[in-house]
Amino acid sequence: MIDSRVNIHWSKRSYCQATIQQIDRTNINIKEKIQQEFDEFLSNPENKKVFEILKLEIDVLRHNAEKVPEKIEPRDWLTLLKTTTKTQRKRYLKFLWLNEMTALSQKAKKELKKTEALAKKAEQIEDTGEMKYGLSYNTLFLRIYESTMNRYYNSRVFRAMMFEPKIVFDCGYEEYMSPREIHACAKQLTLSFAANRVHINPMSLYFCNMNEAGSLLQQCNSFMPNLLDDDCPLTVTSQSYLDLFPKNQLIYLTPHCKVNMTEYNPEMVYILGAIVDKVN
Repeated sequence: MIDSRVNIHWSKRSYCQATIQQIDRTNINIKEKIQQEFDEFLSNPENKKVFEILKLEIDVLRHNAEKVPEKIEPRDWLTLLKTTTKTQRKRYLKFLWLNEMTALSQKAKKELKKTEALAKKAEQIEDTGEMKYGLSYNTLFLRIYESTMNRYYNSRVFRAMMFEPKIVFDCGYEEYMSPREIHACAKQLTLSFAANRVHINPMSLYFCNMNEAGSLLQQCNSFMPNLLDDDCPLTVTSQSYLDLFPKNQLIYLTPHCKVNMTEYNPEMVYILGAIVDKVN
């Protein structure tokens, strides 16, 4: 049995993988952690002064009809405070504004769709004395809910974690990415998990070298709120793949390799670098 109190690594609970050192992650709340970090930053009078100057700068930009979001989260405040130039801040504020506009547009479409559905249902409520068929009425078919599909997909991935080939995403490149690149990388990681989950033959995915206090984990958790739950069919750990698998089974896939891969071996563990480099 592994004693987690003397363990410098952490991971989610995994299945049939005894080598991964475990720490209970159930009570971790990413938002609370970011808020605590933000409060600690503002506890310093000098940092507080810089924050007030930044707020004034953003208010001026908003007054000049620049593309600035109405609401800025503590995570984004910390990112803005780390920027060194006004151009960088304006680009990041525009990025946040675009995300806010997209969210508002999706919300408006959802409300419109809901209103149209209610209006259509109200038209069909009229009692004609005849038997009706279709959704919410008589039907020969059972409705399959989204929660049922989620449990079905998760059960297949749980089985893959025990018996299927393994794919590792090396998440140790966070320090080499900008905030926007980290955001894009986190989105691609979650999309990779989603595509694997619905595939007819899913594989066992590992997110290795993940920094517990890093932005990449926070972004991934914002896209997947259940990422660190024990029932999420994904292994997330701060350990290296060198500590989890035999070295003679590891193959690192990169465009800069000297040897081309000509065949796929399911007994090997394939590694992909989780990095987005839009600058270079």
